[in-house]
Amino acid sequence: MKTIKYSGSLPGALAKIRWRGMITCYFYIYMVFCSISTTDWVTAKANLDAFEVAISDMGTSVEPVIVQLYIYLSAMYFQGTGDLQRALELYRSEEFTLPRPDDLARSPEEHVRRELVVLAAMNSLWIMQCDPEVDLEQNARLLGTLEPWGSNNANKEIEAVYNLLRASVETRPATTQTQSKAYIRAAMEVARNMKNVHLICVVLNLMCEKYFGGIVGDQAEKSAIAASTQAKKSGNLLWMSSAEGLLARSFEIQGKTPEAQKSMTEAVRLANLAVQSPP
Repeated sequence: MKTIKYSGSLPGALAKIRWRGMITCYFYIYMVFCSISTTDWVTAKANLDAFEVAISDMGTSVEPVIVQLYIYLSAMYFQGTGDLQRALELYRSEEFTLPRPDDLARSPEEHVRRELVVLAAMNSLWIMQCDPEVDLEQNARLLGTLEPWGSNNANKEIEAVYNLLRASVETRPATTQTQSKAYIRAAMEVARNMKNVHLICVVLNLMCEKYFGGIVGDQAEKSAIAASTQAKKSGNLLWMSSAEGLLARSFEIQGKTPEAQKSMTEAVRLANLAVQSPP
């Protein structure tokens, strides 16, 4: 290992070492986010491992927000690669306990940590929907708990994700179709204003599934094609696979068997690529 020499006082040298450690950690944070967004699990795992080493090297001088980001990114990795139980355990860890609504963030770091807590809770709620015996009343309670953080959030993208939850998560009492459409419209408006390609992809896929599934007609087919086109722009294999599956179903309903078979073959191919992960 190359020895780095510092001139000046010991406190100054220690400050420089800590600064280098922080920059290294944030580099890996950026790399893991980029890898996960494109479902490149091999690269994501390699950068997560390097990130863990960088945190260890910093020792007690590491900032709590960096540790929290490591845990959050690890949960995202497990969620994306299908280990939902491990993801849920991390999202529910003590680092992601929701504070009281009136407990305001007092610094930029606290604000970031607060947003990670909210996102972890939202991801947990989505994972819970995979349970065939999901508790609809519990869903309603959790959405209510998240409302102070999701409704009218200063971060409009978090607000948009909360609206997608309200539109897609089944509850008792049930969300009306009018309410659901309003939530989706609000999320799409934010996604378009922010030019968030990935969020637009999610909204279009949800619209296609929720409002055009099993429907015969040009509008349903156009919706599925739009969702597929946007998914390709996102570069996310999971959403690309989902969109192709929706398009295959739409083609099948329209009686376009060759097109349906082609789209389903592509959906399976993308799904296989999306779940490839290191041992």
